[in-house]
Amino acid sequence: MNARTSTKALVSVVLPTADRPRFLEKALRSAIEQSYQNIEILVRDNASGPETGEIVRRFQEGRIQYWRHDRNIGMTQNVVGGFRLAKGKYVTNLHDDDFWERDFLEKAVAALEAYPETALAFSDHYIVDLSDRIDATATESNCALFKRAGLAPGIHQPFKKLALVDLSVPISMACVFRRDRIDWNDFPDFASGYDFWLAYLACRNGDACYYMPERLTSYRVHPVSETSRGRVRLNKALIQIYERMMLDPRVAELRDVFRERIGIHHCDAAIALLRRGENVAARRMLFQSVKYRLNFKTNLAIAASYLSPGLTRHFPGKLRFPASAMAMTPEQIAIRRHRRVLAP
Repeated sequence: MNARTSTKALVSVVLPTADRPRFLEKALRSAIEQSYQNIEILVRDNASGPETGEIVRRFQEGRIQYWRHDRNIGMTQNVVGGFRLAKGKYVTNLHDDDFWERDFLEKAVAALEAYPETALAFSDHYIVDLSDRIDATATESNCALFKRAGLAPGIHQPFKKLALVDLSVPISMACVFRRDRIDWNDFPDFASGYDFWLAYLACRNGDACYYMPERLTSYRVHPVSETSRGRVRLNKALIQIYERMMLDPRVAELRDVFRERIGIHHCDAAIALLRRGENVAARRMLFQSVKYRLNFKTNLAIAASYLSPGLTRHFPGKLRFPASAMAMTPEQIAIRRHRRVLAP
């Protein structure tokens, strides 16, 4: 039975891409060759060069819809724009450098069909390098870090703590959503962290999720350096998200955690600003941090902010205060933990 005559529920695959033709072909092929065939693939090209479009057209696949933006509109708008255009009963996100096992969609959809109370189904995933090699140590470490190692398979309801505190749900790596459970209009244009906001939208009403303990997808880690500018941008976006969630009575039981993490992100952004020599801006962030969380690192950073910018720029070793693991997104943690291991 082909995709056009199948009575199975349609799954919309949103695939954002931006100048990574080296990996795009494998990602696309892993979607096209799924054992669950009733899918549409929305490739969202964020102003890439011509090679990206050439790769997509090479497949000659009628289930692919290809959009190319003339300018970079940012990850959030690129991905969410695809979700809003999706026609499927279920939607999922596949980044251009990741890929799926052949039965990922089949198993996720089977769980969602069997349990209508679920808002999403998710699996565990591998950590792979630039050559598709599985890093077994990193994979096991990642699984344990996000508390999936001891997580019971099957239904979890509610899953607010699972999604927003433990960060166990790999939203952009190994997750399929029931499209009508998400308010796609409630999506501020955050500079980063769209996946975390999506987790919040999925769990805030007390719905259930379904966990498949198998590793059904692969998440690729790149040996790239984190820029201070990108670090500040991500921290500010996550502060916005936590502040928004603090106002929602549906997740009121998690407010103490949210408050602590707002303080962590203020401090982490301030450290990045100090390294850029923007000491006054860093001090403002640090004074915001102490409203939520005060510790030795924050005090030391405040003292450093009164030094000459020429000095704080040269103190990366002395002022290395990364955010705690539980205040970061899965992408941040994977990159920070495994960059040295996977670098060529």
